[in-house]
Amino acid sequence: MPACTPGGVDQAEFKIAKNPPALAALQAAANAILPSTGAACSGGVAVVVAARRSMHVTLRAKAAGHTVDADNLTLRCKPGV
Repeated sequence: MPACTPGGVDQAEFKIAKNPPALAALQAAANAILPSTGAACSGGVAVVVAARRSMHVTLRAKAAGHTVDADNLTLRCKPGV
């Protein structure tokens, strides 16, 4: 796999349906390290997903007001797995 060179990110925008408490925590963690011109890691964020349910998270990273990367993540709670 080729090396990936991180680019600058000015802003990150999270979207989660029904606006759970995790949304504000994720946004605050991203805001704490942005803007960034290279690789950066935030502190950990606990995300609670109800048993046998899913949570869909969308993240859009922006530079100079334009989306430079968009990712979707589905978190699922599978008790007993």
